[in-house]
Amino acid sequence: MGNYIGNPGNDTLTGTTADDNFFGSAGNDSIAGGGGTTNGDFIFYGPINGYAGITGPITVTFGPTLYTGTVTKPTGTDTFTGIRGVSGTTAADTLIGTTNTSTNYRFPIQLTGAAGNDTIDGKGLTINIAAYQFSPAGINVNLQTSTSGSDVFGTAQDGYGTTDTLKNVVRVRGSGFDDTIVGSNASDFFDGSLGNDTYDGVGSQTTTNTLAYDTIDFQGGVRSVTVTAGDPVSGLFGGQRASVSKVSLTGGANYTDTLSNISQIRGSDANDTFIGTTAAYSIFGYRFRGEGGNDTFNGQNNTANTVDYTGADNAVAVDLSAGTATGDGNDTLVNVVSVRGSFFNDTLLGSAASDIFSWGDSGLHTVNGRGGANRVAFFGNGAVTIDLGTTATTDGFGGYQGSLTKAAGTETILNVANAQGGNGDDTVYGTPGNNQLSGGPGTNLIDGRDGYDTLAYQFITGLNPPAQGATVNLGDGVNGTATNPWGGTDTLRNIEAVRGSVRDDDLTGATLAGGAYSLIEGYGGNDVLRAPSTDAHVTVTYANSLSGVTVDLGAGVTSDDGWFGGHDTLVNIRSVTGSAFGDRLTGSAGNDLISGGAGDDTLDGGAGDDTIQGGLGTNTLIGGEGTDTALYAIARADATITTQNGVTTVTASGITDTLTGFESVAFTDQTVSLGGTTAPRVSTDLNGDKTSDALFQQGASVVAWQVQNGQVQSSTGLGNAGDYRAVGTGDLNGDGTSDVLFQQGASVVAWQMQNGQVQASNGLGNAGSYQVVGTGDINGDGTSDVLFQQGASVVAWQMQNGQVQSSTGLGNAGDYQVVGTGDLNGDGTDDLVFQQGASVVAWIMGNGQVQSVADLGNAGAYQVAGVGDLNGDGRADLVFQNGASVVDWIMGSNGQVQSANALGDAGGYTVSGVGDYNGDRTADVLFQQGPSVVGWQVQNGQVQSLLNLGNAGDYVAVA
Repeated sequence: MGNYIGNPGNDTLTGTTADDNFFGSAGNDSIAGGGGTTNGDFIFYGPINGYAGITGPITVTFGPTLYTGTVTKPTGTDTFTGIRGVSGTTAADTLIGTTNTSTNYRFPIQLTGAAGNDTIDGKGLTINIAAYQFSPAGINVNLQTSTSGSDVFGTAQDGYGTTDTLKNVVRVRGSGFDDTIVGSNASDFFDGSLGNDTYDGVGSQTTTNTLAYDTIDFQGGVRSVTVTAGDPVSGLFGGQRASVSKVSLTGGANYTDTLSNISQIRGSDANDTFIGTTAAYSIFGYRFRGEGGNDTFNGQNNTANTVDYTGADNAVAVDLSAGTATGDGNDTLVNVVSVRGSFFNDTLLGSAASDIFSWGDSGLHTVNGRGGANRVAFFGNGAVTIDLGTTATTDGFGGYQGSLTKAAGTETILNVANAQGGNGDDTVYGTPGNNQLSGGPGTNLIDGRDGYDTLAYQFITGLNPPAQGATVNLGDGVNGTATNPWGGTDTLRNIEAVRGSVRDDDLTGATLAGGAYSLIEGYGGNDVLRAPSTDAHVTVTYANSLSGVTVDLGAGVTSDDGWFGGHDTLVNIRSVTGSAFGDRLTGSAGNDLISGGAGDDTLDGGAGDDTIQGGLGTNTLIGGEGTDTALYAIARADATITTQNGVTTVTASGITDTLTGFESVAFTDQTVSLGGTTAPRVSTDLNGDKTSDALFQQGASVVAWQVQNGQVQSSTGLGNAGDYRAVGTGDLNGDGTSDVLFQQGASVVAWQMQNGQVQASNGLGNAGSYQVVGTGDINGDGTSDVLFQQGASVVAWQMQNGQVQSSTGLGNAGDYQVVGTGDLNGDGTDDLVFQQGASVVAWIMGNGQVQSVADLGNAGAYQVAGVGDLNGDGRADLVFQNGASVVDWIMGSNGQVQSANALGDAGGYTVSGVGDYNGDRTADVLFQQGPSVVGWQVQNGQVQSLLNLGNAGDYVAVA
């Protein structure tokens, strides 16, 4: 290092190849720096280390050629070359940086005002530093306090007791003391220094329309650093936060910096430690560059933490599974799942996790994602073709052989499922499997090929953040169009789903062949989410939301999308999936598909025939009006169903759901019928239309009257039963349609029904001397079982898929006779009703066994004529007849009679069936007298009207 002091005349000063210091003097001097390897060569014009300095003010201007410029002094003008920094006088100096926009430079230009109220113009370039490393006290900098046109102005309390004006400065170096430095709306760069410093990349300037990517570098004056990333600032555009423990290069003093809104953190030249965030979301994430040394990175298995090798001087070899990286020191990678390559020919190998690999235009890279759903992210400016491949790899990871073709050549990509293009006009092809694809900025072609593929505009790794929302129409899932979040036009091929950006998107799902569902996800922002029509199978999903969501399909509004309070507009949407948190999802008047996901959710179907899935958690499911189904992705044997007071509880591993207003519960292997609070079970429903039909037999001939809205719609001859006698109906195979049961002697057969026609006749078995006395779901599995009695003995054939699975002895009934079955206590399981003389009792069933015997009361001379839910409370009631008089017993929640009511005078008619003949989800009473068949329409336990169904001729109603 040399120190060069000029004379009052016109001097020529030439440095060495070391870091030289030049001290300005009067005259028109010519100063040539020799280079230097650390800070480079510096010119001082103010007092320092015994040098008195010159009288100012001066104006320093760096020219467009790097490290050249002029200094205008009161006593002359200096010219310089090879100079990396200039320090001013004690007067109000002006220092102007270069306009050279090259990014291929090793040393920045340092503009040091020293004492005085100086003006520093950084030209908006990070090559120009407002440098305060010589200040005698801590500084306080705010890079943006005002704007004028395109110029941004800030201030710096410079540590000398004076204040500098900063113009378009985007890079600052602090003092050796405790500094406070606040950035601007631009992407700022901070050179870390000694002291306990506070850095805020944007301060109060942050807005949703300005997303800055700020960097801090600790290569100067620090021995080593330990970086600990924290949770980001709360908000959709919230910046990063971290603390940095640093050790001084000389003396070993310890300091701690506090960082906010700074995305990239660069270490020292020594051995540094970087610990990533565990946060679920960060707009930019954290990018860690170790620079020199053997560094340790803990990525926390979080793709928000990226290890960055773009500063490496050589190619790097990264193995995320082994946890090693060489070529830029020997680094240790712990739970790292995101890596950014160098500008050379790197080898990047993944792990079993879903990893991200990113790189740019330079170098030819080889990438093998290995296991997981891996992603490649190109951040270069040139147009590329990314082809994830169609030929399977042979290394056992189950992926495909792909490539990335760019101006520099073709790169190898193996076992990668997801891809993001760069800043050029890109072409991106998926695999035969499921992919997430984005072209990035530019005009792109995106082709998912086969599989279920997603257009993924949330991918912005290494790119400028989007300035606008996307507009997407997936069309028919084969051909679609989009305006991407950077304003380019994307052509879509074979894209079935879309995920939006953090801006306000307008997304229309696809009408897919075969009725498959197209998924659309707004992500952050206030989005408009559309289906082509209310009949289109489009699901809005909030599966990736950061908190619980509130959705109302009827109102077409998501009032909280789980992305910091965003509001979405829903158009024609009839299907929604919630988040992993506690959601409130409400359906429409149509037929909705609602899934809560994880979390403790409240799901309300509203009107219509809805399908609702609670998912994991403790959920409240409300069917509402219509015929509703609760859906579970487990087998029936893995769940427990109980019903009390019309409320059904379903419990399983990780699930506790409370159901009201549901007619059935669907498992992966079978469907269980429920009474529900709005609908009793429908008996004798021979065509599956949720309305009871009337079944008649005359000799061998069996006929069905198909009933709707209390009127016979058609009369259908079902077939010839021979000597068999129809003895009951019930859903013996769990398909939602009642089958017809016959007996002749010991032989029992069933006609399996579909759409009102006999599909098959199956022999169920030999009942010996037992007689069929009824059907009912006595074990709660959604399938009717067959009940027999012989003397005092009562047995049940438990049915599945239309076949007898087991025969179970239920008990000894003594002198009592089975007279009906129904769910008397609303627990989802049918009970058995017996009568002996005036005495009426019930066997309360559970899991196919008698749980208790209930004494229901004294019926006097009345005989039980039928069982059905006459008031729509989810519990079966009893119908009695004595001569012309018909009464009912309304059952309470405890399985006991709540009230007895006179229904009316039937004259000479006899009760022949109880069922819902008008579809109002309340049981009615069917009568026959000779050929005449009539019905009493019942609501709230009272007869509302008389239904004249027709003339049955010689046929006798049997159900």
